[in-house]
Amino acid sequence: MKLTKIFALAVLAAASAAYAETISMVDLGEGNYTSVGDKVINITGSQGKTIENAVNIIPAGGIIILNGNFKLDSQINVKKAITIRSPRGSVLDAQGKSRVLRLQGQGIVIENLTITGGGGGGYVFEGGGINIDASSIDIINCRITGNNASFVGGGVSFAMQGGESKARFISCDISGNYVSLQGGGIYAEKGNIELINCTITGNSARFGSGGICIEGSASASAVNCNISGNTPDDVSGNLTVSGQASSAEAQEQEREQESSGGGCSASGLGLALAAVLIWRKHHD
Repeated sequence: MKLTKIFALAVLAAASAAYAETISMVDLGEGNYTSVGDKVINITGSQGKTIENAVNIIPAGGIIILNGNFKLDSQINVKKAITIRSPRGSVLDAQGKSRVLRLQGQGIVIENLTITGGGGGGYVFEGGGINIDASSIDIINCRITGNNASFVGGGVSFAMQGGESKARFISCDISGNYVSLQGGGIYAEKGNIELINCTITGNSARFGSGGICIEGSASASAVNCNISGNTPDDVSGNLTVSGQASSAEAQEQEREQESSGGGCSASGLGLALAAVLIWRKHHD
């Protein structure tokens, strides 16, 4: 009888220990606690480190919900299929110390955020705001502004060094970014970009395109977008136009295409980039 009781108590203790382990809480910082197995993590605060900690522990398919404006001391690296969103439009500000986001995964969603302050005092080579590499990304209702890079992609750089990527920008404002060489707003080298209901204005580059620079094997499509007011130009390289264009250059290309009865393209080398920009009517 005593042995039976001892065995029962041992089993109960082991079960209790296992249960305690499954509900153990993780301190994300600033009073934010979560369980390692949580699929949804809510963060209220101002320190970028809390976001980094949440990204590291959340499982694939999880959602991180941000409340507040966050100051970053280093870039946030996302390498798995998660969503980072804010109900009130939280700001991620790198304070000129680093890039804001580096995205390297399939099925990543970034929604309703302001991405700003990226650049690292000229030490960020590409993608001052966001660097996308070998990924499949949806960026929705985001503002990417006030970022810079020392070479390409002041706001966003896309698949420059790694494998091909695919990205959709939906209802985004990419404005007021700067790059020392080319692609003040967006620079892409491999893969495909879709721009839907986006505004790309007021970006600048010292050389090359201030708005969108697409070279190599990359291609892009833009639907119902405003691409204008970028310095020294909006889009450079090989441009194919169909549908309604919003930028001055795209409208001119469209007029030439109509008058000639055929496709219209321009190509070049170096800073006269090999690019494809297709304007077409979008169907969801």
